[in-house]
Amino acid sequence: MPSDAAPRVLSAEFVENPQNHLSGFLEVRTDQATSVRVEVSHESGTFTLPSTELDTEHSIAVVGLYAEARFELEATLTDSVGRQVVHRLEHETGALPEDIPTMRLLSPEPERTAPGLTMFSVSRWKRFLELDFIDEEWGMILVVDELGRVVWYHRADRSITEVARLSGGSIVYVSGFDGAVEIDLLGREIGRWTHDDLDMDTVHHDFIETPHGTFVSLGTELRRIAGYDAMGTEYNVVGDVVAEFRRDGTIVRQHHLFDLLDPLRTRDGFEEPHWDPVYWRDVGATKDWSHTNSVIHDPSDDSLILCLRHQDWLLKIDRETGAVIWRFGEDGDFELRSGGDFPFHSHSPELQPNGNLLVYDNGNGRTSSSEESEFSRAVEYALNTDGPPGTWFAEQVWEFRNGSYFAPSVGDADRLKNGNVLITDGGMFSVPFISMGDNSAYRFARIVEVTRADSPDVVFQLIVADTAPADRTGYTVYRADRIPKSYLYR
Repeated sequence: MPSDAAPRVLSAEFVENPQNHLSGFLEVRTDQATSVRVEVSHESGTFTLPSTELDTEHSIAVVGLYAEARFELEATLTDSVGRQVVHRLEHETGALPEDIPTMRLLSPEPERTAPGLTMFSVSRWKRFLELDFIDEEWGMILVVDELGRVVWYHRADRSITEVARLSGGSIVYVSGFDGAVEIDLLGREIGRWTHDDLDMDTVHHDFIETPHGTFVSLGTELRRIAGYDAMGTEYNVVGDVVAEFRRDGTIVRQHHLFDLLDPLRTRDGFEEPHWDPVYWRDVGATKDWSHTNSVIHDPSDDSLILCLRHQDWLLKIDRETGAVIWRFGEDGDFELRSGGDFPFHSHSPELQPNGNLLVYDNGNGRTSSSEESEFSRAVEYALNTDGPPGTWFAEQVWEFRNGSYFAPSVGDADRLKNGNVLITDGGMFSVPFISMGDNSAYRFARIVEVTRADSPDVVFQLIVADTAPADRTGYTVYRADRIPKSYLYR
């Protein structure tokens, strides 16, 4: 039986989340069972959290706060017969962690940007004797608002590449070469897939969810292959493996790229020692043959499209059989008509609603352009496969050049809901618009939103760069995504 009196609040406090100071828990105790609805207000607006179930003890997660800001939390408690009591308290957040990268927003135009928040991962670099090394013991995921203010972060003890939201609301990220980790919005680990789980030497670069209730990620294998010159020279060659698996880690199928393409076809990047840290103790030096960095699912024919950076191809394969459907790029299955240029050493293809492909073209080893070779860009292609193989062609229908910029590693390009394109120049080296002193050639990243026009306008430009006068830290950003505000402010 409900009490004759209205519910009373016995205690209420906000407990900061030690893993992310911009989040925490509103802990409420009452003398009788109530539901609790919380409204959070601050200088930038108000959001309301869903009501809890009837209980006498509540721990309500609050995420998406700002650093060094005061918030008011208004809790409306309702008992089983509808009687209500309102309890208010305030909380002031502390400063951001010291290792949050330095960021600068240039010339924002919020009225022209696609609404939402921007999520991205950051890798940190160290310099020793004029050589750069990625910090394998540090990785960070950031979410910023339209003015570049941090509203959520997660720190990992491994470098991070891909970050993605899963359909159930959690976040998954690829951690170093070891595997993928699933966390909730409070940074608590709720899942993990290691390379041992998936029977591969590594797990790297990408992780996607399919409409079949499975996941797809990338791994590697090592083979001793001969025949790279007239003398029959052998190398320890690393190729990629595409793995599809269930949530429990059960492997559904694997596709070995060595079995799908000619392992003797080599391009720029074959000599890179990228995989030596994984295989050096066993075999010594390795060759990086395919360096697949992205995988996406094409629902139109249940296929997978892979980005093979060191083959300079986008490769489409049947999801179930692995059969090659087409190869897009120089010496592939498409003639490029009406000018333009194939992508080189590219990243992150994205299918458009009309079937076009949007891709980040880094430009390393560019051979087909009559212009300057080292430039990076976002570029969109229309692919025509109406006729038989041998008659297929493609047309370059749009691009955004980075001007004098060249980003030789990582990168991303995404079409946004308002038609704009969000571009991640993730691995750039010079910052011409910021005074950096003598050592200007160091790693930094730019996330830029442009209009999808023949002459695009820049409407959002976030720079992730250490601008200290000396002993600077290098940063790269693997990809960036525009996510709805409702993801944090439900």
